[in-house]
Amino acid sequence: MSTMTATAKTLLCLGMEDGAAAKIVGNDLRIVGGKEARWRWLTARPGPLYAIHSEGKVLFIGRAFGTLSKRLASLQAPATGSHDEIIYRGIRKVLSIGKEVRIFVLPIEAPLSWCGFSVDLAAGIERSLVRFFEPPWNSIQGGVFLTETEINGQAN
Repeated sequence: MSTMTATAKTLLCLGMEDGAAAKIVGNDLRIVGGKEARWRWLTARPGPLYAIHSEGKVLFIGRAFGTLSKRLASLQAPATGSHDEIIYRGIRKVLSIGKEVRIFVLPIEAPLSWCGFSVDLAAGIERSLVRFFEPPWNSIQGGVFLTETEINGQAN
């Protein structure tokens, strides 16, 4: 990242890693990872949280239920009419005006339990981050900010 914004610093302080950049290659949207071995490890892990960030603004907070590589593939070639298509078009628009788009990643290591109950740490962190940052691509009509699960109604 060329300049570190306060928002990017906050994401890093939360334990996220600045893992990749979105780029237009030919006519295709591509997510290009940084440190090769680390990026391969991050994208192979199931269940990470990710943030799409550009020039001081968190544009989207999401959670991959499978691997991050599968999740990002669906953002690079979205189904027509899906929320992924909104994100895809948004990334392309930001890139078209010369701004950088970065993907921050927070790997969630293991399931937790409390007094015998399973705790979905990723869901709690995702909800908290969406409420804190109010990312525009997590918003639906009426200005309600939702998690990726709430928007899509199913696991990705």
